[in-house]
Amino acid sequence: LWKISSVVKKYMLDPKLGKMLCDLEGIDGIRVWHDQTLQKGPWANPSSWHIDVPAWSFHSRHAVSIWIALDDATIQNGCMYYLSGSHREAVYEKRGGFSPNVGAIFEEYPEWQESEPVSVVLKKGDAAFHNGLMAHAAGPNMTPRSRRAMTCAYMPDGATFNGIQNILSNEQIGKLKIGDVLNDENQVPLVWSKEMGNP
Repeated sequence: LWKISSVVKKYMLDPKLGKMLCDLEGIDGIRVWHDQTLQKGPWANPSSWHIDVPAWSFHSRHAVSIWIALDDATIQNGCMYYLSGSHREAVYEKRGGFSPNVGAIFEEYPEWQESEPVSVVLKKGDAAFHNGLMAHAAGPNMTPRSRRAMTCAYMPDGATFNGIQNILSNEQIGKLKIGDVLNDENQVPLVWSKEMGNP
């Protein structure tokens, strides 16, 4: 979205946001990984419990995402849920729960089955942040209206390619080898780094 919308670019690549994300994760620089809209239509199914980083083209314990409500996100229309503390225990080697089965992640992490999920109700325009290894899901939309949101994922500056294609094109993959730094400004622009100073 940041490539086609000047409004999205203005906010998602704002150095003030980048500095805040770096402060949250205790890192010295951050880049956009990818953004997307999350359209949960009327009467839509829940989104399964999952962890993002195992599916991404880099591995980091300091990836972070912003989730922005474009409509009120309620229990009734499919707000987000988190398993508090799961980011401390999650590992890259497990698939991360992506499945049509809402609870598939508990086959990989049976120790989380007794965890109480935290629901995050947001007003239109509010945002929540979560670490890229935090288990999260969204409930069903039990209303006749859409629940719209967008998210932007960020990776630490200096993150390296792990061999997973994810959002990268075949052309980009053809130029990378495992261990290469992901720093293509046209794909993963730098939002803020310590060298830039305070925004």
